[in-house]
Amino acid sequence: MLIIGLLFIYKKGKKEFIRQVILSLVVKAEKSIGSGTGRLKYAMVVEKVYK
Repeated sequence: MLIIGLLFIYKKGKKEFIRQVILSLVVKAEKSIGSGTGRLKYAMVVEKVYK
């Protein structure tokens, strides 16, 4: 359902909004976990997106 919602927003021309949300989540993951932990950061971002 979430993916469908993101695709809908993306198609409506809100690409920059989605990019900013995901970027902010990646930055939060980077600050809390640190560098060199790509899989952990990915898991954290995916978890936040689903919430």
